[in-house]
Amino acid sequence: MASASSFVRPTTRPEEIQQLLTGVERYNPQKIGLLEDYVSHQCANPDPTTNHDLMANLALLKMYQFNPT
Repeated sequence: MASASSFVRPTTRPEEIQQLLTGVERYNPQKIGLLEDYVSHQCANPDPTTNHDLMANLALLKMYQFNPT
């Protein structure tokens, strides 16, 4: 099984998202809007070679799981 450290950071990931994913705010429900905007950006600019950000998308899904409001 692959660990989180084995996933490569996409070149298109904004620094704000990088800091969120590597810091203590990773699962802060107040950051849901930020990650939703980032997912929307990924969908609006599809490029499977550089635009897919698995770790950010999984973090958002995890927040939905724990905060189903």
